[in-house]
Amino acid sequence: MKLKRISIVVLACAALSYTSCKKSSTTPTLSAQTVSTQVALNLAQTLYGGFGAFDVTQGLNAPLTVGVSRNQIRLNMTRGRMGINTVTEDPTCGLVADTTLDYTTTVDNTTASIKGNIKFTFTCTNGVASGFNITDNLNITESTPDLSGSYIFAENFTVQTTQPGNDNAPISLNGTMSLSDNLQYKTGSKATTNESYNYTLTSIMLDPTLGDITSGTATFSTKGTNSSGTWNYTGTVVFLGQHVVKITINGEAHTINLLTGMGS
Repeated sequence: MKLKRISIVVLACAALSYTSCKKSSTTPTLSAQTVSTQVALNLAQTLYGGFGAFDVTQGLNAPLTVGVSRNQIRLNMTRGRMGINTVTEDPTCGLVADTTLDYTTTVDNTTASIKGNIKFTFTCTNGVASGFNITDNLNITESTPDLSGSYIFAENFTVQTTQPGNDNAPISLNGTMSLSDNLQYKTGSKATTNESYNYTLTSIMLDPTLGDITSGTATFSTKGTNSSGTWNYTGTVVFLGQHVVKITINGEAHTINLLTGMGS
């Protein structure tokens, strides 16, 4: 298993919110199709965008450093031999990387901070690195001339290769993920957005050669309010491969491309 850096991208947080700037005198309920698009965007940013400590495109590459990439802040987590390991085992077998984050930085007119903790527990099969369990709980805030926002993000994943020692073998992922945010726009309509997303992912299969989810399912619940209206839905997601998902809410299904946000 090759080890590379996984970054937490803080200053792209605002992209997680799918909002409209139009004003309305009423508060309509958003349609299942509109919310399906929001869920697809949320999945793309969290699973593929590296918002947390795990990024689908990185596969089993575990972190040597974790930080806010745009601002060149890094926290090294050094690998080392543990006393229980033998010389024939991968030195990460049984290793626990548990760190607390507390950063605040300002770039140009943007201030961002991240607080919380990330914990990796590395697993092995017959002395060969085969995966890890990851839990993270992060509280992220940002302030720009246009936006003030806060985000609470959590993951609890088990990630395992199907063939230890083969970097190109399919990888399985199971677990839970949640995100909530509170955004206040400072310009235009000065709208406020509050939303939450909660997922349970089951039998997710990743292709490390493509950096994509090829199959698997998820259940979700989401609710919130933005300038376009309110919503409170539960539904399912089927990952179809090639960055495409089928999202079903109240029996209404929509197929959406996670890269473009386009669908039907």
